Parts: sequence; structure tokens; C-alpha cells
Amino acid sequence: MNQIINRVLGFLEDQVTAVLFGIVVIIVFVQVICRALGMSLPWSEEVARYINTWTVYFGASRCVRNSKHLSVDILPLLLKGKAHKIHALFIDVVCFVFFAYVAYFGVQVLNELLIFPQKSAALRINMVYCYAAPVVGMVMMAIRTVQKMVEHVKGPAINESTQEEGGAA
Repeated sequence: MNQIINRVLGFLEDQVTAVLFGIVVIIVFVQVICRALGMSLPWSEEVARYINTWTVYFGASRCVRNSKHLSVDILPLLLKGKAHKIHALFIDVVCFVFFAYVAYFGVQVLNELLIFPQKSAALRINMVYCYAAPVVGMVMMAIRTVQKMVEHVKGPAINESTQEEGGAA
């Protein structure tokens, strides 16, 4: 089961993110060319913004997967062995609670948008598709955080040699 989750999330985090980012680059490039020629594509800015939002949340999940999210490393560098492992697990629990909290309230916003739909300005698409990005991203990050917690619990205590090789959380 964990392999299937890893494959699906990895596909979204890597391939889909790359494709979405490429689409944003192309749309913005075409818009710049059109404006230089005196034309305008009123939908391009909106599409680029919404696709970029999805890209950011998929990329954030990848950062959680690779432990590359923003952090202050002074305490993990000072802690050794079991204390380091407990600290890493504590940070993961705090992150999980945050991701779950945001996802929970995001689902409530999505429910409201399903009851009282809002349309985007240029494309007139239902905003539920735009507001779903944070919810999906937070769920993906929560899953990745649970995977990291399991690794911390099952894995050996981090010693000095692992920390020197970049194993700090």
C-alpha cells in the first residue's frame, strides 16, 4: 500500500508539477508576446495563476517528502541519538496537525463553494477547482508527514555520523 501511495504522490509531485510549470511558462510567454504585439489574452493571467497555485502545493509536498522545507537547524544539530529522533518526531507531529487543520477547514470552504458557487472573473470556471489546490496539497503533505513519522519510529536513532552527512531534520 505504501508503494502505491509513494508512486501516486511521486507522480503528482514530480511529473505533474513539471508539466504544470511548463504550461505556466508557455502561457506567460505567449501573453508577453501578445502584449508586445498590441493584443491581449484576458484569460492567460488567470489560468497561469491557478495552475501556479496547484504547482506550489504539489511542490510543497515534494519538499516535505525530501525534508527540504524551511526549518531552523540549530537544535537538530545539537541533539544526538534518541533526543534527535524525538525532536524530529515532535516536529512531524506539529506539521501533521497543521496540515490536517488547514485541510479540514479547506474542505469546509469547498463545501460552501459547492452550495454557493463562485465563478472566476475571466474564465467563469467554478472557484472550487482553484480552492481545492490547498486542500489537496495539505492532504498530500499530511500523508508524507505520516510516512516520515513511521520512518522516525522504525528507523535507528540518528547518530553523529548521520548528522554530518546531512541527516538533520
